[in-house]
Amino acid sequence: MALEGEILNLLGVTSPVRPLLTPPVLQKLQNYLPWFRKASQIAQNHLGCDLVRNYWLITRPNNAWLRTIRVETFYNAQGSAPDRYLNEEQQDLLQVWLEQFILYCYRLLPTLPAEAMAAGIPVPPQLLQAAA
Repeated sequence: MALEGEILNLLGVTSPVRPLLTPPVLQKLQNYLPWFRKASQIAQNHLGCDLVRNYWLITRPNNAWLRTIRVETFYNAQGSAPDRYLNEEQQDLLQVWLEQFILYCYRLLPTLPAEAMAAGIPVPPQLLQAAA
């Protein structure tokens, strides 16, 4: 079947049959650390280490799993995170946490959305216009 599919693709004929479900993308906490660390670094350059640490704590969603993550790993390059796969809920929680941090810092640092986008960090939708 795979060979047949390759031949059809070479001929420009595509199969109308598509998989019903796409498997979830497996992510690890390690995959998120660069975004968290870059956001921390940008904010720390303007606000200082103490405020950045407090903002990570203030913006952390109320979730038992998130409380197991030491915020120091976000602004300390030497810190490490558990190397395990995350479920979909955990991935969503990390995304919410990052967005909340950016939104919170934005109040004192209006250039953060633009700097975050330039660094490849996903910016909350409500700040996209500010980042442009």
